[in-house]
Amino acid sequence: MISLFRKIRKDGMKQNKVTRYLAYSIGEILLVLIGILIALEINNANERGKARAYEEKMLIEVKTALEQDLDFFENHLIGFRNREAAKAAAFFNQYYLTKQINKDSIRFHFRNLDFGFQISYNRGPYEALKSTGLDKVSNDSLRSVMIHVYDFVYPRWKGLIESQQIENAAIMQQLKGSMMKAQGYEVIDGEVVHAGPSLASIDQIDDDQFIRLVGLAEYEASSQRGRLSRLPPYMRKLIGMIETEVQ
Repeated sequence: MISLFRKIRKDGMKQNKVTRYLAYSIGEILLVLIGILIALEINNANERGKARAYEEKMLIEVKTALEQDLDFFENHLIGFRNREAAKAAAFFNQYYLTKQINKDSIRFHFRNLDFGFQISYNRGPYEALKSTGLDKVSNDSLRSVMIHVYDFVYPRWKGLIESQQIENAAIMQQLKGSMMKAQGYEVIDGEVVHAGPSLASIDQIDDDQFIRLVGLAEYEASSQRGRLSRLPPYMRKLIGMIETEVQ
């Protein structure tokens, strides 16, 4: 195409047709400019593709971390640790109602009365994305919710839950410590088996201190379940938004 323009230009010069020569010269310049613009657009499209691929990769990593956190909260903290503490308190409350108890289960439930746990969640993928610039998340609503969850919801509820737990755990450990017997051991089938924490006497379950311990354990299990249950809905919402964005 360019060679054609050049041939026409030469012919125009020979024929001294200045107007025709200028017209084809301008056409030649426009053709070059169009070629440059097309090349730039192709390059920009490639860059946009790379940016989108990176965005989707990081969003998928954030989603995976959220799914793991959700499983930890629902199946371990709420579904296991909290449930066991509530069952322990219910076991002794049932005795106070009926005055009947399975003595073989007392030590097991006594050990579970204090509901100790540690809040943890995976911020790694979010921090990696944050370090390269959260503006890489093109969806404004998704970016806003992600920042809200990781920089406000998680830290806020982690602080509230753990501060309450520390306060009550100190009281409960003191109460349990005053009622526990020294941990001994026994030899069973040629192996040394160390005994776990247990009551010095079964009769202590009727003591005021023990009743206070059960009441505190029941309150702690109930209140912590309520606090822990506030987090999963935020996780599910963010997971759903990411799934919509990357599908």
